[in-house]
Amino acid sequence: MIRLGSIIAWIAVILGSIRMGMGWYVASQFPGTEENLAASKRYLATANSGDAIDQGTIILIAGVVIGLLVRIAKRRSS
Repeated sequence: MIRLGSIIAWIAVILGSIRMGMGWYVASQFPGTEENLAASKRYLATANSGDAIDQGTIILIAGVVIGLLVRIAKRRSS
């Protein structure tokens, strides 16, 4: 069970980082409001690039928290 938690934590960290990176990429490459909105809807499935960055941050933080809980569980089980 601890191994599954570790895998979930790593997946969340990786996906959160990718989501944040994609949000930053769209924000930097499409500076105009209309272009940003269109690119965000097309590539990120969000209203704007800021929403994707926020979602990525939340996923990343959740992955870190799960990872910390897994480390605590590993330490207690040994």
